[in-house]
Amino acid sequence: YGFVSVPKAASAANRMGLRVTVPGAGPAACRTWDAAPDVIVATLNALPYKPGKDEKEQGQIYANYNKSLKEKFGVDTYPGLGWGIGREEVFFHDAIVGIVRAVRWLAKLPEVDPARLTYFGGSQGGGLGMATVALAGGFHRACFYITAMSDLYGSDAGRVDGWPSRASRW
Repeated sequence: YGFVSVPKAASAANRMGLRVTVPGAGPAACRTWDAAPDVIVATLNALPYKPGKDEKEQGQIYANYNKSLKEKFGVDTYPGLGWGIGREEVFFHDAIVGIVRAVRWLAKLPEVDPARLTYFGGSQGGGLGMATVALAGGFHRACFYITAMSDLYGSDAGRVDGWPSRASRW
């Protein structure tokens, strides 16, 4: 699920840039972030549930989702799903595929100037952003900060591994 904010002035004759973001880990977004008058903004969630009407409801949906994962798979939160089974089983596989498909679709909208495709995201959104920019192609600029999903096996070399840490995987 995601949200797209298209300024009233956007049209096929007045194409605007597209800024894509994925929220950091947690309950996901229940609205568009950082709507702007001169750029189309897409906030794309990694989590597979319908967003709530506000932050309070979103938090409750997230808590229920994690509770169901604990009961069904024995993991505390979604990042632990599927590790050690296969790449298609890892939670982030489907999230990345869905986000890349959404970006490719959005970039083809008549209101979007594909030469001005940008990405901005941190933590989980930074890690998913690196994958999105690499796989979707066409990005002009990208900003990743406090990137999750990097150096995941750092502990094998004596470093602190990135989020999700190995402890949350199995």
